[in-house]
Amino acid sequence: FFEHPGYALSDPKSWAGKSLELAGDELTPLQLCEVFSQAQGGMPVKLNRPPQWPMWFLSRDLWRIMNFFSTKGYSADVTKCRQLFPGLHTMKSFLEATGWADTSRTYEQGIRFDYGKPGGK
Repeated sequence: FFEHPGYALSDPKSWAGKSLELAGDELTPLQLCEVFSQAQGGMPVKLNRPPQWPMWFLSRDLWRIMNFFSTKGYSADVTKCRQLFPGLHTMKSFLEATGWADTSRTYEQGIRFDYGKPGGK
């Protein structure tokens, strides 16, 4: 689903010691719900944000993840990423490419990255 998975490896001198947050889209949680809803044919997708504090007791790792997303989050430069990697998907195109709108597929079948290609359905 991404045309350049080994890009940094193909030019190691240019990328040595560097990091780049990759993103093909930047959506709010409500926008994500809308995109998922559209991919599912308009089925309502609701945002559910459980409180973070119980995670402190249940799973410190999950609490750290939730805390990261609610306080800092990622800061990828989507425009720069799209210039460097024109094949990056938006969330909508990712859902289309991986068959999320195919109602005949089940959750257990997982994501198919060859969806829509010959022999991939």
